[in-house]
Amino acid sequence: MPLHCDGSPPPCIHKELPHEVPGSPEFPGPARDRMPRCLFPPRCAMHFLTILLSCLLALFGVDERPTTTSITRVVGDGTELLFSKTTQVEGQTVFECFSSASGGCHYRIWEESCPAGAHAASGDQACQRHELDRFELAVGRRHQVQGLPRGFRHCVTTGTDASCAS
Repeated sequence: MPLHCDGSPPPCIHKELPHEVPGSPEFPGPARDRMPRCLFPPRCAMHFLTILLSCLLALFGVDERPTTTSITRVVGDGTELLFSKTTQVEGQTVFECFSSASGGCHYRIWEESCPAGAHAASGDQACQRHELDRFELAVGRRHQVQGLPRGFRHCVTTGTDASCAS
């Protein structure tokens, strides 16, 4: 009796195939004597389904959209003053305010244009800021903005008077 998958003869879940010697009228040909006695033994079927499911899940994981997430958390004297998250996916940006000592998160969004050779990160005064948006979110709220330019910058503070210097 042929062995399957783990070496043991499993029970059949489909009809048994006749097991004859090569050249018999029911199974002509030399390779027919090595055919399994079952079409789908339970253990082999589970291995096959596991492999098939793994391949399908791998295919779905390949098409992940690029995402950029920024988390701002400010803690002072052991208490949380500000907690905010910004997520950008395919031109859509979501701003979320989780907590703020003032009851709201104040956002400012801008883009910088710098002459050749000047770097915005170095604080060079030659760079110019162009404000794109300014808004406030109450704690627990979210705001969605479409079509922000690539490389936009933002900051979040607890109040309107706080500066976004960098």
